[in-house]
Amino acid sequence: MNLNHTIIKTVLFLLLIIPITGCINKNTITIDGDENEWLNIPVFIQDQPNDVINETTDTREILELDVTWIKLARDNIYLYVLLEFKHELQYYFNNNREHARNIGDLYFDVDNDNTTGGEAFLSNVTGFDSKLTLNTGVCDKKTGYAMSGRLTLNVSDTAELEYFLEYYPSIYNNSNREYQKTDSKFIESYDKPWLITYKEEYIELKIPLEDLMIPSTSQPVRVLFSERGSGLGEESFTETTGIIHQIQR
Repeated sequence: MNLNHTIIKTVLFLLLIIPITGCINKNTITIDGDENEWLNIPVFIQDQPNDVINETTDTREILELDVTWIKLARDNIYLYVLLEFKHELQYYFNNNREHARNIGDLYFDVDNDNTTGGEAFLSNVTGFDSKLTLNTGVCDKKTGYAMSGRLTLNVSDTAELEYFLEYYPSIYNNSNREYQKTDSKFIESYDKPWLITYKEEYIELKIPLEDLMIPSTSQPVRVLFSERGSGLGEESFTETTGIIHQIQR
């Protein structure tokens, strides 16, 4: 075999394997509640554990969901979010039964300018252009009736309950000086499990970047997590500025 034939065969071999290698090396995230795809993605927000105050009723204690950390990742279309909690989600659901909970809000300062945008609720911290609200909910399987976000479903002790998660984005309106949500952007896990789900102590979700006004190019973003604490007006706040980890589609 002469040198020219060897070079041609080598070029053809490379042309065959390069597209295959490109597909294998793409780093994507599937919304399945499995944190293994996130192992090499750094924690964006480290939240303080044991910083929630549980609500006490006449009959029992209602558990607030205690976040320990939040990871963020993005491609050119979606923001991906993974939250870890102190306990498995089923632990909270089994205790709270018919009581829905508001987990908290992620506020985004997408231009990293605290002179534009609105304030994070009860924080006295300003400059946020959008926010993502996260709730748990409960549904009566027999009737199909559902409640979420600190509302209580009126069911009997023998009712068969189904638990779900919910999120929705809001954009700050400078004219009205408030965050405005769009009803069409409510995402519930029983309706769209490919966008939000939970497994063990993790919640995983994705949302279009444009729904939160996050630029498609990588740049520093200031993010504040407001954990909803106790339902008694108590909040805890954790703030971080950084570049959201970039992945490929």
